Amino acid sequence: MRIYIDMDNTICDYIKKANQIKEALPSVIWPQSLPKFFLDMEPVENAIEIVNWLRKYHDVFILSAPSSRNPNSYTEKFLWIEKWFDYDLAEKLILSNYKDFLIGDILIDDHKNGKGQDRFNGELILYGSLKYPTWDKIKIEFEKGDKK
Repeated sequence: MRIYIDMDNTICDYIKKANQIKEALPSVIWPQSLPKFFLDMEPVENAIEIVNWLRKYHDVFILSAPSSRNPNSYTEKFLWIEKWFDYDLAEKLILSNYKDFLIGDILIDDHKNGKGQDRFNGELILYGSLKYPTWDKIKIEFEKGDKK
């Protein structure tokens, strides 16, 4: 099974990092425009462990939209994946604003639209939703065999 996983607010805590910058530097309108913004985000709880678990059984790619406010996001997202996972998964990083262009079975994302998620040809697992509020819940669904 081919699974695409979004980065921001799905495996890394974008909101927490943005809020930290807004608190420290209230004059910054676009926190994501600052150098190292994407590189310094913390992982979402249990995301690293469960994504690695999924990698044992499925073909996993990271599918993230680049930041139009920070051209360094391309490099920083690659380095973040390499830091928290490994080079092999960093090589499977796809940066696109058109998530519906990719062919796959599952897309795990925290948004149901805006970057083509609603037109993705497979199943959308909406991370943070009532059905999938945490990575633990996503893992349970895969373990039950509902996603094989």
